[in-house]
Amino acid sequence: MQFRDVTEFLLTPALVACRHPPAPMANQISRVISDVGVDMSFDPVIVTGVVEAALTLDGLTGIRYRMRATQVTSGVHPDVTE
Repeated sequence: MQFRDVTEFLLTPALVACRHPPAPMANQISRVISDVGVDMSFDPVIVTGVVEAALTLDGLTGIRYRMRATQVTSGVHPDVTE
């Protein structure tokens, strides 16, 4: 599944972290905001930017950190064989 022009997403320690209760603790979730829309899938990502402490309560879980992303890149690296 592919998502296009994503400007905001939750960064969690694992893909299934938000799919099954209990939700991750607030200090394990970062709300990422990007000025430029990025194309994403369910693959890992590497996010570069500035992290701020900012508790947000959304009714489902608390989010402890906010990050202004300057770059979002794929975290998937090809297998390296010797």
